[in-house]
Parts: sequence; C-alpha cells; structure tokens
Amino acid sequence: TVANTDSGRTTLPPGGNGGATDVGVTANEIRVGWVGTLTGPVPGLFRGALIGTQAFMAYQNSQGGLFGRRIRVLPADDALDSGKNRAGHLQLKDQVLAFVGSFSVNDDGGIGVLRDCGCPDIGAALTRAHADLPNSFSPQPLKRGWRTGGLRWFKQKYPKEVIEHVAQFVAAVQSAREIAADQRRVMESLGYRIVYSREVQPNETNFTGDVIQMRNRGVRMLVFQGDIGNMARLATAMYQQNFKVDLPHWGNAIYDSNLFKLAPKEAFEGSMLDQVYALFLGEDAGSVPEVALFNQWMKKVDPNQPVDLFSMYGWISARLFVETAQKVGPQLTRAKLLQALRDTGTWNANGMVAPVNIGQKRPADCGFIFTVRDGRFVRVHPTDKPFDCSLGGFMYL
Repeated sequence: TVANTDSGRTTLPPGGNGGATDVGVTANEIRVGWVGTLTGPVPGLFRGALIGTQAFMAYQNSQGGLFGRRIRVLPADDALDSGKNRAGHLQLKDQVLAFVGSFSVNDDGGIGVLRDCGCPDIGAALTRAHADLPNSFSPQPLKRGWRTGGLRWFKQKYPKEVIEHVAQFVAAVQSAREIAADQRRVMESLGYRIVYSREVQPNETNFTGDVIQMRNRGVRMLVFQGDIGNMARLATAMYQQNFKVDLPHWGNAIYDSNLFKLAPKEAFEGSMLDQVYALFLGEDAGSVPEVALFNQWMKKVDPNQPVDLFSMYGWISARLFVETAQKVGPQLTRAKLLQALRDTGTWNANGMVAPVNIGQKRPADCGFIFTVRDGRFVRVHPTDKPFDCSLGGFMYL
C-alpha cells in the first residue's frame, strides 16, 4: 500500500507547526535543492532525476504536504561539469533545508560545499568521497564492493569459456571508474576474467574498433558502466557487424523506456541483467503498488519525460526525505533530519527497492534477474516475488 505517507495529511498541530524552524522552512513551505545534469555535452542526461523528485513531492503535496507545509524543489544545472556542480550547491545551500534527488556523475564538485554547510543530502551519491560524507544518505547506498547475486547465478548457467572472456567498458568519468574497478575486483574474485577493457568518452559514435578487438580476443560476455546512449551505440555496432556475445550483461541504465528508440530491439535481444529495484517501468505494477503510483505521478508532472533509472532514483530519494521528515515531526530542522536518517534502519521505498540499511549505508543483499526478449523486459528469476535474498549478498572490499 501507499498509506504510509498519508500522515502527510497532518494539518497544523495545536499551536501551529513552529513556523520558520530552519533554513528553507517556513510555516507554509519547505524548500529542497536538486543539483544535476540538464544541459551540456549530453543534454537532458539526468533530467529524469529532477522530474522523479518533483513527481513524488507533487504526490506528497496532494496528500497535504508536510504538517501544513508544501514542498518545493529548487533545481540547479551542472551541465556535466564538476565546477558547475559546486556552483549549483553554493547557489542553493542558503535557500534549502536539504538537497534531495540530485544526480550527476560529476557530484564530486559539491562535496566541499556539502561538508561545510552540513546540509542533509538525500540522493544517489556516485563518487565515493561524496557517498562517504556524514550528511549524505542514499536510497541505494554506495560502498566499496559489488553485488554478487547475479554474478553467482550467471556462473551456474553459463560455461567457463563465457565467464573467462569478458569485455568491460567504462565511461570516462571518476564515478564510473570507481564503480567499475570494484565491479572488476569482485568479478575476478569469483573467477571472471576481463580480456578487453576500454574507457568511453561521452557521445562516442564509432565502436567498430571495439568489435574487431572483441572478436580477436574471443569475448563471450560484456559489462558496461556508463550511460544508455553509449551502450545503445555499441550494441548497434555489434548488431550491424553480426557480433554476438553469449552473455550481454549491460549496465542497468538500459532498463529505460527509451531503449528501443536508441537501438534496434535485436541489438539488445538476450541481454541478462541483475537488479535491486523493481521493474519500475510498469512490469511490476501489479505486485508492487509503488510502481503504479510512481508511473501515475511521472505522467502527471511531465508526460513527455521518459521514465528511466534516474527518475526512479529521484522518486525514492524524495520518498526517503518525506518519510524521515514525518518521523521528525512539525519542528523540522537540518540537525533533527540528519539524526532521523542516522537512526533509520532497514528501508525498501515501499517495496520499490530491495531492502537497504539507510543509517548504516548498507547496500541490498537481495535482487532478481531479468532479460530482454523481443523488445520487452522480462523477469527470469524469481517470478513469484520481487526479490531473491539467497542468490548472494553484497561483497565488501
């Protein structure tokens, strides 16, 4: 159910809600900041995260807001630039109670500002130094390591020759480099072997050389830490040159309503992915009501914004903010919000994500496997419940 936000209907308590209790809070309004990539080399790259954040806040405002206060999101664009990311945080830090739903591969830019202001930061920190800030809390915590459930499952299903001939592609940004390095270490500890790897610049268009190299090195499996645009262009090049791998294990960014507008459906046929959040494009709407609620409000707020991984992150970040603020009560302050986040244990975004521990910043140990079949995303395992917690947990490095 979605009833756990209905306490947001709470009207002004006896004696009022305390009025202006902290930065960004008045008797009638709570302002939160969002910093991410809207323009630059890849225009609109993380716009979904802003719309997802706004969608949940719009839903919450429809429920009465928070103790008589409406929530407003103030955005800043970093244009895929660390310096502008810092500038965006600087611009908003004295106007907002907290930062919520921000999404950028250049989120290292805001670290100093967030450290100095002590502002609560609730969103998907991608660089490790950002994730490690004591005032930064993610609905999908980032730790040194990688999830093993899918990797162990694949090892049982595919021959050794596939597991030992892997190509790894990595976006040429620090956050992706850090994540990919951990993924590689965990894969290698489980017996996987990387035989070809390369960093990919934003908006690369020519992947012919990669296809030749992968053929020459006998690549049978592929992993990619990067954005959907580059993945689609590589997949298209492989399809056009009739090069197939047994286990195309693309990054989760391909789970996107725009995927088959960017590449022929045949280019991604048979892709196998493991995931720690429900099939939020709508496939799980019948079993996870939060998925239906998310899609309903995304359409209400911006019917032209494709539902993607980043809009889901915005939505669950906003839910975490609201649920935590409700625990604090009407006398909302930065300090009380941070303490309530530290005190939050197991959390699952009302069923949207596999359970994580917010206060301890522990990633999910559960997940599921899905595939691409004839231009659709289809669950493979488990099919009787959202997540399986027996496949293998998160491996910490």
